[in-house]
Amino acid sequence: MPEAVELPGRKVRKGDKVRVLPPRGQARKKDNDRLWRVISFSTQDGVRHADLIALDNDGDETS
Repeated sequence: MPEAVELPGRKVRKGDKVRVLPPRGQARKKDNDRLWRVISFSTQDGVRHADLIALDNDGDETS
């Protein structure tokens, strides 16, 4: 299924479905299997951040 293909190295764009991974060296938790949609980007102190919305049942959780 194309929606589930991971594309490492590709830049994230608005509208993409993403997974939030734990820092390297930490075990993967069940929460990390959730899919999120990128709704916008913002920059704080020179660091780019993605604004996300959950794609599960509720769809109203943001991060």
